[in-house]
Amino acid sequence: MNQSQSGHSRLSNFDASQFDYRQPWTVAGSGRAEVDYGTPDSHCWQISSVASGIVPANYEPRYAYPLVIWLSGHDCDVPQSLAHIAGMSPQNYVGISIKGCSSTFPDVSDRTEQSGLDVAVDTLQWLVDIENRIVAAVKEFRRTVNVHMDRFLLAGAGDSASTALLVAIHQTDWFNGCLSFGGAFPAASRLLARHSDLTGRRFWLSTPGERSGWTRTEQTRHAARQLIASGANVTTQIDNSTQLVSPSMLKAVDQWVIKGILTEA
Repeated sequence: MNQSQSGHSRLSNFDASQFDYRQPWTVAGSGRAEVDYGTPDSHCWQISSVASGIVPANYEPRYAYPLVIWLSGHDCDVPQSLAHIAGMSPQNYVGISIKGCSSTFPDVSDRTEQSGLDVAVDTLQWLVDIENRIVAAVKEFRRTVNVHMDRFLLAGAGDSASTALLVAIHQTDWFNGCLSFGGAFPAASRLLARHSDLTGRRFWLSTPGERSGWTRTEQTRHAARQLIASGANVTTQIDNSTQLVSPSMLKAVDQWVIKGILTEA
């Protein structure tokens, strides 16, 4: 699939006049009751079989919120990812967690020409499936939640952070920023970056700094070098923690997002 020239419209192709500002966790007839892995400052509910949503407990329907789309996987499941969104700020964001986004695709390097082509096709098909999940989840989420269409953030931790990097590189016009917590820069990302305009695109890369996180630290530094070489605007943080996603990381991300919004304004 070629990089979409209308990727942003795919995510925004929903009539704003159809917004239903009823509390999303009590949508009549939806059968999607609030689930029990929210926090005291938030409400969570199941959007679809693969996606769940979160809004602040004091959700204000007239305010267009930045939207965090967190890809979940083996290293960070749906409840954890929703808790991380709430951990960024109890009131600044709404969010979606999409499950099954671990970067299980094989590396496209060190292959014969034919097998490399087969792997590339499989990887692309897998990537398109993830992107379609994102589009479907965002459209459904917007039926009940007011989101700012120019403030979409893609996020992931560990294996799903690698997926987030891949999607953000493939669909550069969908997201205002990409958050990677301990993600790697797979070979497929290098191939896509050659054909993507990453100039000025914002990436946040963080990783634990303890000895046990040395591999992830090297992966993060490598990803930063690759993105910077492609013209991206990259911020990195080596956190003094053993956690893949620590409270201090989340607070730093919140400040990074707010600073970006103020700069745009």
